[in-house]
Amino acid sequence: MHPAFDVYDFANFDNNCTAHENWSPVIEILELSADTKIHQALQIIKTRLGVEQVEINLRNNKFVEKISSRITNINFTPMLPESKIPDYINQSKELSDIQANEGFYQNSFENINKDFQYLYFTLKQTGIPYFDVIQVSTENGIFYVELSKDKDKYERFFA
Repeated sequence: MHPAFDVYDFANFDNNCTAHENWSPVIEILELSADTKIHQALQIIKTRLGVEQVEINLRNNKFVEKISSRITNINFTPMLPESKIPDYINQSKELSDIQANEGFYQNSFENINKDFQYLYFTLKQTGIPYFDVIQVSTENGIFYVELSKDKDKYERFFA
């Protein structure tokens, strides 16, 4: 209805820009899959990187342990990645009604380390997809680790 446009002038990608992450080098770990249990994944990463402490950052998809209504304090335990919470809420009349009337607080985890309560969950259960590259913090810095065991699920895309 209103034919208009804007012209934007922007610079090319700058490798030295501190606002851009540099995922280099990505470390391939052939033993790691999204199906690996968290306690095993932490040990595999520790061994491979030669470090004592490992923390996996869930980045943009936190793991939600609990949601609570803001007024009545009714608790629910979805135990799902944050990206699946809207569907979880929409599938329940009670949760949908609470969301509309009261809103929620959520208890979530952004990082996973040896103190994570659900060490026997798989990486996938926390929201990490197959063949992902995960950010790992250690006492020696930040590393990017590929779940290389899952590569065979995607081989046809690399041919």
